[in-house]
Amino acid sequence: MMFGFDQKKDKVARAFSLLSIAIAIMLVTVAIVSFNGGISVGASNHFGQLPVVRRLLDPAYLPGDFSIELRLYHHRVYSYLIAGLTLVLGEDGALILLGIAGMGLLAISLWRLCSVAGITLPGYLAAGAALATNLLWMGRGLELNHFAGDAAIMPPTFAHAFVLLTLAEMIRERYLRAAFLAGLAALFHLQIGLICGAVLAPVYLYKARRLGLRGIAISALLFLLAAAPGLVDLAALLRSGLAGGSSGPYTPAFYIDFRHPHHFELISGVAALWVAGYLALQIFVWRRMKNEDARQMNSAGVFALVSTALGFYALLHFADYYLVRDDRLATIQFIRLSPLISVIGFLSLLLWAQARMKFSKYSVACFAIVLVAILWGTYQVRTEAREFNPGISRYAAKTSSWVRVCQWVKANGQVDAVYITPPGSNGFTSLSERSTIADFKNNPDGGRKMAEWFDRLKDLAGGRLPDGRGFDNRDLLNEAYDALTAEQLIGISRKYRAQFAVVSSKKELPFPVLYRNQRYQVVRINDEAR
Repeated sequence: MMFGFDQKKDKVARAFSLLSIAIAIMLVTVAIVSFNGGISVGASNHFGQLPVVRRLLDPAYLPGDFSIELRLYHHRVYSYLIAGLTLVLGEDGALILLGIAGMGLLAISLWRLCSVAGITLPGYLAAGAALATNLLWMGRGLELNHFAGDAAIMPPTFAHAFVLLTLAEMIRERYLRAAFLAGLAALFHLQIGLICGAVLAPVYLYKARRLGLRGIAISALLFLLAAAPGLVDLAALLRSGLAGGSSGPYTPAFYIDFRHPHHFELISGVAALWVAGYLALQIFVWRRMKNEDARQMNSAGVFALVSTALGFYALLHFADYYLVRDDRLATIQFIRLSPLISVIGFLSLLLWAQARMKFSKYSVACFAIVLVAILWGTYQVRTEAREFNPGISRYAAKTSSWVRVCQWVKANGQVDAVYITPPGSNGFTSLSERSTIADFKNNPDGGRKMAEWFDRLKDLAGGRLPDGRGFDNRDLLNEAYDALTAEQLIGISRKYRAQFAVVSSKKELPFPVLYRNQRYQVVRINDEAR
């Protein structure tokens, strides 16, 4: 009887444990979603992704559209995933599901890594809250991107989740499985996956005697197998000019400074101090835990090794970007995965605290961290440093003048027409489902069509590109666009066969006005003028 009672008691305890884990994962998912602006549909990087998805579903969609051609291979596997889900759920439903799935997978992956590393549930909740709010720089790195990703769900969130799962298998010394998971990270985001592979490669070489040549070969094969669709798209990009160096006067260095220096330069001295501090902390914890629990010691060792490798690659990146100025090495963007250093650095701190505190005191400390994280996140929301939104926001539902003019074009504009639009304003094609000449947001992948993209922007800016850096160029491009004369608009119209233009409502032009709101008007560049 006692044996049966014990069995029943064990089942109840296991069920309670599983329920606790599920609730914890759900809470972390909700926190990550809420403190990162909710689930956004149609904004940010969706501006370039959605027209590509529509082209995949309908090959006749906006034929000849330049921006679609630019982004056709950008995260193409992810575009196919959206397209497939769109057939079942519709476009909005697909993006909402992916938003929930991506953040949920990240929360599950963080729990898996904590569990394998020996970090208890209170520690997982503390790590999840810190990741959601970036408490103590957790989830941030040396450049602009952060580990949880943005409200407009994109491949990095999924790739980061698979990186965490890869580390969990490395701790368990399941190297074949780790290689396959790293390949899945590359499947979603080729750059992140390849950096993950570069970080793990020395480990496989170190373990060569144990794995043998056969084991290393199988590991490489599993990585390539998982990443294969992304590698096929990379090959297509290479054939179409991805690796092309300079495009006339547009060198890689010029392109980086003009379009996205925030992906290459050190975001701040504070970032460097935090990341260096986390790296030093991991080395300290690893050295101090050599006599502790074998699993925790191994976890600390893996964390320290991975972060040291990422730190080394970051130094190579900055040496090329700031000193050598060749930019071929910097183009790999090794710092893209630098947020991982703060994530596993925080986990190392939890490991060290857990090994030295009684469970009751450790649990209280973890829940105190959760409370501080919530307070920190609330403070950021109040100071408008971040947006809190536990729900769904649709960019097309906004009431801004820009969204309204795009929606008018979608409802009333000529379907097969090309529109001249402000190059620094985002999302015209995505919102209106009409072609435009070019915009700052939809940029080329490497050298592919780079010269044409710059030439189109130059035409829209009156014949001269602005000399700002990165995001500053959006406003500078629009200022130059607003200064275009009727004659210049006619010249652009003739060159690109554009029949209509979206211009400032304050601008007086000798063209028929089809629509006007507070900030914008749509004009027809009539046949007589052309």
